[in-house]
Amino acid sequence: MAKHKTNIRVESEYKSILNEQIHFLIKSAEEFDKGYFSEAKRLATTIRVLLHDTRTSISLLKQIGIKDSIKYYNTANFLKEEVEYYMGPISVVTIPDPHVLKRTYINTYLPVLDEMKNTESDNWITFDTWWTHKIFIASGISFTRKEFVHYLANQDGGAHIDPQLDEKYCMLTKNSFSFLAKYKGIDKEIPFENLHLAMSRQIAHELLITLKKYIHFQEKYKPEHRGNKKGNICNIEVSHVVVAKLPKTESPFLKRP
Repeated sequence: MAKHKTNIRVESEYKSILNEQIHFLIKSAEEFDKGYFSEAKRLATTIRVLLHDTRTSISLLKQIGIKDSIKYYNTANFLKEEVEYYMGPISVVTIPDPHVLKRTYINTYLPVLDEMKNTESDNWITFDTWWTHKIFIASGISFTRKEFVHYLANQDGGAHIDPQLDEKYCMLTKNSFSFLAKYKGIDKEIPFENLHLAMSRQIAHELLITLKKYIHFQEKYKPEHRGNKKGNICNIEVSHVVVAKLPKTESPFLKRP
């Protein structure tokens, strides 16, 4: 026999729950910015709680009645033609490894947050456009915000770990689409890592800016771009890379909504 749910949440409960989820986002974002990049998976899980609807569950923002009525902060380009590669709103940098005491460095992707203003983007867009817009493209494979969030939360440790990853997400985690760098004294090219994690942090940043615009919450959100911290090495700092434009054709998944 199905269980009947009779206790209806009141408005004060929703306020408390929403503040709790915002707290989770901010704290995980702060830890990510300190170098604990795996916090991106918890960010994805919280984003899913706030935004993802299914036949059996309703997102928090949907339950409080604002999900589809507000505009969402967008830091990605709308591309008007087919491209071979679009990196989206993240950077590639070389920084000191935050988990190793000796002087070693790692090649990694980081979110640009708001460090690089993008004049070609529409800053505020509807949820459906924001959620399903392609923010990373490589060799005919693309990812949306929804896909980044779902892969990290549902398959890669946010809320669940699958024994097998979807092929295109596996390619992403194995740096198949990554920039490579070659250093003096090292024979092999070293890939930049954590693209999927950086993108999750950028999505969380966009969502926090969105919530800050429409909802009053006391907790301070002060994002910190590690590439700008004194003492860090940033030998590359690029964003919104678009490579190898193909002849202009109308592509349904790249057309502006």
